[in-house]
Amino acid sequence: MILYHKIGKSQVANQKKLTARKGASRKTYSVKEKPAKHSSAGKKQRKWNRTHFFKRKKSNKNGVGHPAYIYKRSGRFFKYLLFTHKPEKGKEKDYEQLNYNIDPTVKDSKIEPSYVRKEYGIDPSNAFDPPDKEYRIHKDDMPIVKKV
Repeated sequence: MILYHKIGKSQVANQKKLTARKGASRKTYSVKEKPAKHSSAGKKQRKWNRTHFFKRKKSNKNGVGHPAYIYKRSGRFFKYLLFTHKPEKGKEKDYEQLNYNIDPTVKDSKIEPSYVRKEYGIDPSNAFDPPDKEYRIHKDDMPIVKKV
């Protein structure tokens, strides 16, 4: 016994298109015409808006964190530069020493220098806390920070 079911007009049209495609020959590509596998043409580019303020980056180890200068924002993501008083061991080349400390309460910057990481970071806004102090970048350090 064969069972039949009703087919709507749109399904009939789709079946006709499929049968027409089956008969068509496949397109062959030469080496130059072959489309790229990973094309950024279909990806939506993130728009970064300018913003300038300090936050404190949360730390997973002991909860202290480091000061971060946030200079761009896109939705809930921040682009930031990370500051520290001592670079990580073995990664000293990833940090640039500043002439002045970013903490204005430190009087002698030669004894307690600040370092800025040479690479920027991108993290969501919930990875930051409000700053615990008022930080500032000295005007003589601005060329170093802009170079980074």
